[in-house]
Amino acid sequence: MAGLISTAAKVEESLLVVRSDGCQQVTIKGSTNPLIVSMFFLGPPIAVLLLLSFTSSEVNAFLLATKNQNPRRLYQNHIAASTNKRWIKTVSMSSCCPKAPSPAAATAAAAASVTTEAVSHEDVSLYYGTTLSETKDLQTNACTTASAPPPHIRALLRNIHPDVIAKYYGCGLTIPDLLEGMTVLDLGCGSGRDVYLAAQLVGSKGRVIGVDMTPEQLNVATGTQKWHTEKFGYENTQFIRGNIERLEELDIEPNSVDIIISNCVINLCLNKEAVLAGCYRLLKPGGELYFSDVYSSARVPKSLAQDKVLWGECISGALYWNDFHNLSKKAGFLDPRLVEDSLITIQNKAIEQKVKSYSPKLQFFSATYRLFKLDSLEPHCEDYGQAVIYKGTMERCEGAFVLDSHHFMETGKVFPVCGNTWRMLHDTRFKDHFTFIGNFDRHYGIFEGCGTSLPYESAKENGSAACSPSGGGCC
Repeated sequence: MAGLISTAAKVEESLLVVRSDGCQQVTIKGSTNPLIVSMFFLGPPIAVLLLLSFTSSEVNAFLLATKNQNPRRLYQNHIAASTNKRWIKTVSMSSCCPKAPSPAAATAAAAASVTTEAVSHEDVSLYYGTTLSETKDLQTNACTTASAPPPHIRALLRNIHPDVIAKYYGCGLTIPDLLEGMTVLDLGCGSGRDVYLAAQLVGSKGRVIGVDMTPEQLNVATGTQKWHTEKFGYENTQFIRGNIERLEELDIEPNSVDIIISNCVINLCLNKEAVLAGCYRLLKPGGELYFSDVYSSARVPKSLAQDKVLWGECISGALYWNDFHNLSKKAGFLDPRLVEDSLITIQNKAIEQKVKSYSPKLQFFSATYRLFKLDSLEPHCEDYGQAVIYKGTMERCEGAFVLDSHHFMETGKVFPVCGNTWRMLHDTRFKDHFTFIGNFDRHYGIFEGCGTSLPYESAKENGSAACSPSGGGCC
């Protein structure tokens, strides 16, 4: 019986992880009584869990997770148990022994799950629910938006309740173009500022869902929901209390969301890989994750990662930018696109000293990315001799459309693109706004200027190591 795992374990009150070959993982939370867990595979796509010979009625939860090349997480199964009974639970599974992830992805995953014994979900919730009462309570400028919002966003902000605005802790603008009629999910929505911004842009036929784990923040969001409904003239918002590292537990169907947004929240998560995998699962094909977050120029050491204030201030939970790229690709987002970035100067001498004491060269950046759910994307920007012409038909983008930091497409002008960019425009909600030239019949090699150096222009402007103007894999 290939793949048999049988292990006797003394289950503590905390989580116990039982692994086999790095392929499968069973997490058990229950009593201190011994039990035997056996897992065997009948062959894809079915996996069977058997609970044998247990003596406790307190075993109440299992989590079976599998790591694939494009990781999909199986859901938490709640099993009622009692003495001298045997229970069997069958769950769907894509593979019993998936291929090992690439070395880069494995390294990125390990770095992203650095042990942070001093930081927990409760600490994050406490920081944003109690320690911070308003935006002015922040100790650094990491969780603040550096640039002024465009005129149409400023106009929409005037329609949002002051209590919501007062508790905003974002680091960028996470409202992409062309939202009318879309279903939008906001991860870590907080008091609801971006939910209520997006609600005005999706209109009465669209829908915006906000998810957050902090009650104090959600109370503000839900407490002003009726006020916003009256202000907008329609009701199209929903708020859910939940952990964005466990999106599979939410009552949201897979492949049902057009756009996922998030504003300076994923860096606060302990399991960032789970967040990205959950986003991929919920998005429709052609949908996108459009979000702002904090990234570092190198991996943040454990000594800083265990500092609760640094973590709460969106500093020490930051992913090294290249680990983020590799984790995104592992999750299925094969070509992360940088939209804009800015250097975080911290502006707190005590906290700056903590960071500089580790390394004077360690830098942090606020960056906005867009990640498309398109299985046809390639790992690099390949040249097929293609081009697009923007029609100038998107509202507020009549003169030009900006896909990312390397794609400023003026109306009516032929714009050469790589195969990935062609698909990001052709296989998404943007298709009707472009004329497409060429196909994939002939390949001309790598697209000129496709690079892999530090992608942030703000690093270049502030005198750090030189970076390619086409860094980050974007043509």
